[in-house]
Amino acid sequence: MAADEVSTWRTRIMVMKLDDKYSRQEILGFYRSCADFGQGARGLVAAVRAHFGRTPARLTIEQAAVLAVRLDPARPEPRAGWDRVLDSMVEQGRLEPSVRGSMVYPG
Repeated sequence: MAADEVSTWRTRIMVMKLDDKYSRQEILGFYRSCADFGQGARGLVAAVRAHFGRTPARLTIEQAAVLAVRLDPARPEPRAGWDRVLDSMVEQGRLEPSVRGSMVYPG
């Protein structure tokens, strides 16, 4: 089993154990603060600074989607993953289709 697969399974098992004790929002907060976003960035604040040189409050939706792809256990190609994240946001009603249509990949 590859190291990435071991890490993914370890994370899933940890979440299952925590799910009995904490709310989903609390678990997400724990994960955001320790997730590995690459380039030596652990946690959301460090990732935003490392990848985009800004604070999380100034992060755009396009940039947030780039970071979301970095956490995908399937490790999709960055642009395809970015498209999938934003399309999913439209499907869930979290992003207007017209806004999605005007977005440009920030990579």
